[in-house]
Amino acid sequence: MAADLALLIPEIIVLLTIVFALVAEMLRLPRIALVVTVTGLLLATGMTLPLLGADTSIFGGTYRIDTLSVWAKLILLPATVLSILLARAEIGGSDREGTVYVLICLVTLGSLVLASAGDTMLLVLGVLLSGLGSFALVAYPRDDAATEAAMKFFVFGSVTGAIMIFGLSYWFGGTGSTLLSDLSLLDTKPVIAAIGLIAVIVGLGYKAALVPFHFWAPDAYEGAPVSIAAYMSVVPKIGAIFALAQVVRDLPMSTDWPADHRCSLCADHDLWLPRRIGTK
Repeated sequence: MAADLALLIPEIIVLLTIVFALVAEMLRLPRIALVVTVTGLLLATGMTLPLLGADTSIFGGTYRIDTLSVWAKLILLPATVLSILLARAEIGGSDREGTVYVLICLVTLGSLVLASAGDTMLLVLGVLLSGLGSFALVAYPRDDAATEAAMKFFVFGSVTGAIMIFGLSYWFGGTGSTLLSDLSLLDTKPVIAAIGLIAVIVGLGYKAALVPFHFWAPDAYEGAPVSIAAYMSVVPKIGAIFALAQVVRDLPMSTDWPADHRCSLCADHDLWLPRRIGTK
């Protein structure tokens, strides 16, 4: 347990940052909340550097410390610091300034969970953490445009999240496990593998605003403060894309090609496709 927690130090620091910043906001000390969030995120970034080159998983394979997750931290944490400083210039002095800093860190934590997910349940947790904070950030101005955008965002996120959870249940039924590393067991169950993958693309595609799951984005970016729109256009999307990469790397894929198969272009030039990927 101690060894696993040691590899989880950056996420623990972000979590503690959220707690301390929330306490500062409850005491009506927004500047302290700003200092806490920036310091905590920079510290988490520094604690991530020793993890470069790591390739392992913790807590029974449910959480990954690998190239994808480490680089996600090195991208998302500094980007969050810049977003908080940008938000400070826009919302500084408002009555809920500290709350914005807390919510931004919460969304970032959810994005880190997504990028490091080694289990389907962590995919769900990451989507929920990043989603709930995003809804509140969009609604921050409390005007008609922001409220409408937040409601559309919430409804769209609820539907796509439900679809993803439903599809993930097929993967669990087909493998008897929630671990992504066990998806290779679906090699003989292509229909179940396809259903789950489509559902995951729907759930994570909404987070990354991929076509055709991007319809919430224009309203959300228009209704939210400029700094929040800039943040949401980068951090949650990167987390979702890294999560999709974690999923795809474990899906069973056949490497054999039919020996005598040729596409029309190759046939015209008398070029044969390779019998196996990697052969010339």
